[in-house]
Amino acid sequence: MLTLAVETSTSTFAVALGDGERVLATRELAGVAPRDRDLPGLVTGLLADAGYAFADLLRVAVDVGPGNLTAVRTGVAYANGLAFALGIGVVTADSLELMAARAGQPVLCLRNAGGGAAYGRLGPDYLHGPLAALAARVRTGAVAVAGDFRAEVARLLPGVLVEDTGIAGPDPATLLRLTADRTPLDPTRERAAAPLTETSPLFAGRGEAGEGGAAVHGGDVEKVVAVLRDGGVVLLPTDTVYGLAVHPEAGDGPLGRLFAMKRRPLSRNLPIMVADADQARGLGAQVPASAEKLLAAFSPGPLTLALGLTGPAPAWLAGRDEIAVRVPDDAFLLDVLRAAGPLLVTSANLSGHDTPETMGEVLAQLAGQPDLALDGGPRQTVPSTLVNCNLPAPVVERVGAVPAERIAEVLEGTQP
Repeated sequence: MLTLAVETSTSTFAVALGDGERVLATRELAGVAPRDRDLPGLVTGLLADAGYAFADLLRVAVDVGPGNLTAVRTGVAYANGLAFALGIGVVTADSLELMAARAGQPVLCLRNAGGGAAYGRLGPDYLHGPLAALAARVRTGAVAVAGDFRAEVARLLPGVLVEDTGIAGPDPATLLRLTADRTPLDPTRERAAAPLTETSPLFAGRGEAGEGGAAVHGGDVEKVVAVLRDGGVVLLPTDTVYGLAVHPEAGDGPLGRLFAMKRRPLSRNLPIMVADADQARGLGAQVPASAEKLLAAFSPGPLTLALGLTGPAPAWLAGRDEIAVRVPDDAFLLDVLRAAGPLLVTSANLSGHDTPETMGEVLAQLAGQPDLALDGGPRQTVPSTLVNCNLPAPVVERVGAVPAERIAEVLEGTQP
């Protein structure tokens, strides 16, 4: 299977052409500033060297980092664009696993994260934090080191025999070998490659390096809000099930990716999470007496209300006359909603399937990976109860965590 491998880092852009694990040709460009490197020209020359055309390619393999984000994004964007144009798949590997595979032995792999921090991989564990904290995770008398900071690790671990593997980074030949049997993503179906950063699921939910335990929410409010506003999809725990969230003002791209992860029909609108009833009113929602009583009894909590839109609404609600809103009973999530504003949030599962209890099970089920995953431990699998208050009389349209009997008790004698 003719595959193009793309490797982009601060120091070098390198490409290789392979058939399975067999390398047919390689080219690289170093000694030039990353912004001046011509990746398309490098690939064109590679194909010419090997006597192939772009139409002969069946897959593209790309290193998704972590590393210099500008360089990584250049390679990932090129791979996705080429695969989309040719109608072929993309296979990925990360820099840390590539260096480990290249070393062929247990090894501490490191990449510079800037500001004295590092990305690391030690055995199966992915780490992010201060370099000294990553080095402190070494519990043996000897360790082999690959990537950045090889000399620094030796100084940080004076009582440990540190072997410098001489491996400064990944290479496209290892990329071909490691991805030969991997199932490709399909960029034409919203299954594109994405750069690996400290907010990615591999690093999320593990706490700071050296803490020895998973963080309850895997990140702070500012980090979550920044990812959402930057157009990311975030997997987060709610007071009921795990949810997938996007910011409604981030454009159609994040929404399309979320729908693709769930394999959910595009015709179905997403519920909206708000910090309080005032945020719902700010969306132009009409909150009738029935909704007021339900909010007073069950909010914050596992209750979703369908409300009519009658007042001025933001542009992202154009064309809609009804919304479904909920105020979650989760302190961290409420802080996110106060900082970010209303969010589009839906259950984190494939459409038609139950939502798994744990973050790991959710990630295994979804048809794609979110940009940030927050580990809140096991969650219940029962969703919120949905009551339509945009009707002459309220109707329970989905029975969930709040029993229908309790809804009826609260609404008894209420005028709509």
